[in-house]
Amino acid sequence: MLKSILITIVSITIAAAAIPAAAEPLHDGLPSQEELADNNELFLSLARKALKWEEPAEPTRIAGPLYFVGTEGLGVFLFTTSEGHILMNTGMPSSGPMIEDSIRKLGFAPEDIKVMINGHAHIDHAGAFAYLKDKYGAELAVMLEDVPAMESGDKNDFKYADDFVYPAVKVDRILRDGDTIKLGDIVMTAYLTPGHTRGATTWVADLALDGRSVVVTFPDGAGFNPGYRLTKNPSYPGIAEDYRRTHHFLEMLEPDIWLAQHNEYYDLNAKRERAKTEGLDAWIDPEGYRRFVAGKKRAFEDQVDIEMGVAQATAGASKTSVTVETFIRAETDSYFRNMEFGKLRHSRTMASIDEQDVVRMNRDTLYSSGVFDLDAAPVTVELPDPGSRFMSLQVISQDHYTTEVSYAPGTYTYSRDKVGTRYVFLIIRTLANPEDPADLAQANALQDAIVVN
Repeated sequence: MLKSILITIVSITIAAAAIPAAAEPLHDGLPSQEELADNNELFLSLARKALKWEEPAEPTRIAGPLYFVGTEGLGVFLFTTSEGHILMNTGMPSSGPMIEDSIRKLGFAPEDIKVMINGHAHIDHAGAFAYLKDKYGAELAVMLEDVPAMESGDKNDFKYADDFVYPAVKVDRILRDGDTIKLGDIVMTAYLTPGHTRGATTWVADLALDGRSVVVTFPDGAGFNPGYRLTKNPSYPGIAEDYRRTHHFLEMLEPDIWLAQHNEYYDLNAKRERAKTEGLDAWIDPEGYRRFVAGKKRAFEDQVDIEMGVAQATAGASKTSVTVETFIRAETDSYFRNMEFGKLRHSRTMASIDEQDVVRMNRDTLYSSGVFDLDAAPVTVELPDPGSRFMSLQVISQDHYTTEVSYAPGTYTYSRDKVGTRYVFLIIRTLANPEDPADLAQANALQDAIVVN
């Protein structure tokens, strides 16, 4: 019983950082969130045991040239080609021999690994790169911002200092946002998605799997661990902005299959079991991906609220119970009820730092927004030509999905069939210079030129 509770607690802590930041123990005999944040060794020891980071797992063919070769708790993936193989991630420093065994069990040779790539430079994903590189000589390609961590064994980490160090490894190729890795007929694109680490990397590949073209995504960077500071005395300068950019980028992706560094994220065991009868379809999970990203974003904003004192200020307010099934709609409705209904409301000046609808409003952006009932009629938006000025239209459904983002002038129509829910939230962002009254007036004129029918 204690083990199952511990697994749940640590899993939630790592995967969503959703446990309230309170000093009370999470369960009798278990550490509090505060203790996990303050004691790095305690955090690591609990995670590695409860989440089975160092237990060998059965390797699995996911589809086509893509295989799982990780541990019970950690996602490590092999892409096989006629010109050699690509290995994504390792695990803890002890995982090297386990990964070798998994590759051989699948009928492949570790000697054929030509390129190694990673999601981010923490010990649980980069700990065995040195072992494998020393033994097989594969090229290691890493995002620029994570190179110092990889080559030092993650010394001087912004949260863990020297507590989670691992064998340092030389990086052969330095990646930048948008760079690609190509081997045989596999092409993978690396996107910088910082937050969890400065160089966290999301990988996207368009693969031919079992005769189908499938987009496979490995999201990274969106999660935060106990003790990360986001707003007050931030763990590193710009960390909150990094997280928000990462969340926005991940929201824009539309993968068919998504896999991740921690197996509980994408429910490896359940999908692997279903694949015995369903084949590739068991791994197709765009809705699960959207829930994953939404959960990361929500956990982040909740933590920001806690740091800013919002949670404490509202702790005494009356509450309505919300179930897992109703949570998304309840959250969205709580936002929608404060919006303009049936028409756009234009903010004519920049949001005050002291009076923001949400904590992440930009200080160089004017907002035009409204909620519309698509059962009454489809809504049509005409965006004017902003010239060289940035203007965007974001469409958010009642299920908290961004269904479309448009950046060009033109006419856009949204029905319930297209959006997927009865109500839709439209938000139009117009960039402006808050210190230039003339520029602000021009931006206001563009807002007035937006037509909604």
